[in-house]
Amino acid sequence: FASLMRKYLDSASERFIPLNTEINLLDEYTQLEMMRCRNQFYVDIQVDKNIAVEHETVPSMLLQPFVENAILHGLQLRKDRKGLLTIHFIKKEDILICQIIDNGIGRKNAKNLNNKTHKSRGMKNVFDRIETLKANDLCEISVDVEDYQMNDPIHPGTKILIKIKNISDEAV
Repeated sequence: FASLMRKYLDSASERFIPLNTEINLLDEYTQLEMMRCRNQFYVDIQVDKNIAVEHETVPSMLLQPFVENAILHGLQLRKDRKGLLTIHFIKKEDILICQIIDNGIGRKNAKNLNNKTHKSRGMKNVFDRIETLKANDLCEISVDVEDYQMNDPIHPGTKILIKIKNISDEAV
């Protein structure tokens, strides 16, 4: 845990980090969460072969909050030990795509269980940061969130598609 925290603190001081660093951070983070949740879910991180992970960059601290939400609001609430979190990196032309897919309880079910007095600021901070990156012409980022398996009312899951394009040379 201490090692992971140190790595996140180091990466937080950078605007952009190499994709291989981000993948390592996500791997360590999800391994800790799997232990904390007593293996209620499993993680599969996939990277397309055409991506040079040591040369590709991503905004630091962008992906982890989405992964955290998938775990906290979806996967940890499954009690059958069949949860799956897939993080898939795809490169299409000049766009890096990160798909975060879980088969957790889904947004609607999570909202019904959510503590009405709790105000989540994490995702608002992420979207504010995305707007800042775009406003400063450092890169273009789009985020799409949708239900994943709409035919499963108990575990519909969530699919998040994050597209990152045109990281400026000044940003890195």
